[in-house]
Amino acid sequence: MTLKELPQYSARRPTDDWLLTATKVLVHGDDAEFRALMDLDWSEAQQRRFEWLLSALRLADRVIPHRAWISIYRLYLWDMRFRARRGWRIV
Repeated sequence: MTLKELPQYSARRPTDDWLLTATKVLVHGDDAEFRALMDLDWSEAQQRRFEWLLSALRLADRVIPHRAWISIYRLYLWDMRFRARRGWRIV
């Protein structure tokens, strides 16, 4: 899969999984093209850590209850909005 084959983001279709597809390109697809466009240097060790992270997140998604995920996500969004309203750094 190349970047040209990624679905285009559309505000009319919020269920598009374009981010998941982009992640798949990083993991399994033409990741060299993606990293070149993003001007990223990426070693084999970084790729292994990235794949480990995705595996750990898949496991956590199965183990942690859905309500807990949603609660954490909502807390994160609240914190971002709180910081943005005050002009504080978000990252």
